Amino acid sequence: MERPLEESVLKQVTTGEIRSAMDDNLDVELRRVLELRSEGKTLKEIGKVLDVTGERVRQMEALAEFKIRNILRHDDV
Repeated sequence: MERPLEESVLKQVTTGEIRSAMDDNLDVELRRVLELRSEGKTLKEIGKVLDVTGERVRQMEALAEFKIRNILRHDDV
């Protein structure tokens, strides 16, 4: 099942904080995945853009969300 960016991450912080965390800590490909997902692109569509499978896009999205969540958690401490 495909899902948009995890809602709990978006509810916890402002868009600016997410953008800052993305720019400072994610590589270009992971940022691109999140940007395309936020535009409503499917895993398959993003896979075509990045020349990877939809499953790989799903993994990249999960990794990016994990990294952002951890960064934001550590910033609050």
